[in-house]
Amino acid sequence: MSATPPAPPTAGADHSDRYFQALLEYAGDAIVVVDAAGRIVIANEETERLFGYTREELLGEPVELLVPVHARGRHTAHRAGFMKTHARRTMGRQLPLRGRRKDGSEFPIEVSLGPLDEGGERLVAAIVRDVSERDRLEDELRRLADHDPLTGLFNRRRFNAELERQIVGGVQDDGALLLIDLDNFKYVNDTLGHNAGDAVIRAAADELRGLVRVGDVLARLGGDEFVVLLPGSGATGAGRLADRVLAAFERRSAGDGEAVTASIGITTFGTSERAVTAEQLLAEADIAMYSSKESGRNRAALYGRDTGSATRMQDDLSLANRIHRALAGDGLVLYAQPVVAVGDQTPAVRFELLLRLRGDDGEVHTPGEFLPLCERFGLARRIDRWVIAESLRLAAAYPGVQELAVNLSATSLADADLADHIAAQARRAGVDPRRLLFEVTETAAIANAGAASDLAARLRALGCRLALDDFGTGFGTFSTLKTLPFDALKIDGSFIRGLCDSQADQVIVRSMVQVAHGLGKTATAEWVEDERTLRRLDDYGVDFAQGWHLGRPRPASETFATLA
Repeated sequence: MSATPPAPPTAGADHSDRYFQALLEYAGDAIVVVDAAGRIVIANEETERLFGYTREELLGEPVELLVPVHARGRHTAHRAGFMKTHARRTMGRQLPLRGRRKDGSEFPIEVSLGPLDEGGERLVAAIVRDVSERDRLEDELRRLADHDPLTGLFNRRRFNAELERQIVGGVQDDGALLLIDLDNFKYVNDTLGHNAGDAVIRAAADELRGLVRVGDVLARLGGDEFVVLLPGSGATGAGRLADRVLAAFERRSAGDGEAVTASIGITTFGTSERAVTAEQLLAEADIAMYSSKESGRNRAALYGRDTGSATRMQDDLSLANRIHRALAGDGLVLYAQPVVAVGDQTPAVRFELLLRLRGDDGEVHTPGEFLPLCERFGLARRIDRWVIAESLRLAAAYPGVQELAVNLSATSLADADLADHIAAQARRAGVDPRRLLFEVTETAAIANAGAASDLAARLRALGCRLALDDFGTGFGTFSTLKTLPFDALKIDGSFIRGLCDSQADQVIVRSMVQVAHGLGKTATAEWVEDERTLRRLDDYGVDFAQGWHLGRPRPASETFATLA
């Protein structure tokens, strides 16, 4: 109702009665007053609306009329107990409580009880609240916590919990794990758009639902990756399911569906004495799945049989664990290599930062030994953010360094929060973002052209510069410079190493430099290994150079400590 309740009474029983009646009618919840015999003596308008009875139908009737038939006996006993104690209480929060409407339908309620004394008679006032919407929202929140919103399948969190229950709960009974990754999905997303990509994901989920058994656990881990937990199936049962999945996706590709097949990795557990963890099983399935992709896609591989050397796979797992520990401790370190201005004899003030992994035995690993594995295990984004934070720390500690070049992985190109993260980190470190040059490989930039353009624009707005690394290796090359807003290009070392003796390399490098300068960009040459090559680069007008002839990579703190 829209009317305003009357002001509180100032004196007199009549005023009190009228105010009490007004409160009853304006109350947002149903209010029912019951006498010692359990008969309804007062019911407000909201009670009529909620239960579907008129007040004339309610007054004088047992309150059990508003209770489901199967619960009336219990309710009568509880009411009698309350009449003795008259202790205030609220019911329906811990244990579900239901009301019954005139038409027989039931609905969840919460009831607050309180004693009333009227002329020596003991009454009970009940405030009844319909909690259907609250329960619906709570159910929806629980569902969202456990389910993927696009497909309705279990999400990664719920799947991990189910897998842990199988492993830790001692339910190991010849189980298996299938990791299913869609082939060519990125092509669909990039060419047809995200709506088409979402449709493919939903269709894939529907196919998988129709193939798994009751009792199997099917989930979407994210992106185009699905996983199935198969209790009691063993390798044989898992192989049969994999064959059905492959056939189903081939049928879709041959029909009206998009041409998307699947690569499947399989691992088993509970069949030997080995102790496994959920993380290890997922890593094994991941290794097997990548083996399927490397073997031509649209196939399945069983971990330990179809994935090559068991020693190599264990080495991969061991290295992945070592990278995890390195991120949590001090196992990662940045080296610095000078980038010199060609024809300038002054000491270098520009450096490229190069990531290294310190092994358990003290051995230092170069990126080629561990970064591809980081991409496979989803660690590249974390590593990039570690490198950014450490770069800013070094920039703050060594103000004599004019520019630091930081490499970004292809994964970070799609990181929508990266530019904001860099801005926040730079403010915290007290470093001018203009001292940072971010390098992205040409191959990654072409494969993620939209994301690369967006990131470049946002970083340039901060004052950072961007360089296209390994330039000349991608199939786009000069068109890449036309479409992407980069400030510098770094000529791939394969064109520099034999420059003095290769006419083809000389023509290509001169062309790259002319195009770069014509577009207002700088050109940097990599892999400069002798003075002869450096002089040739000077003749071609190359702006900057780096390589072992000009300085080998060394730990950044040692390199910068020598700067004045």
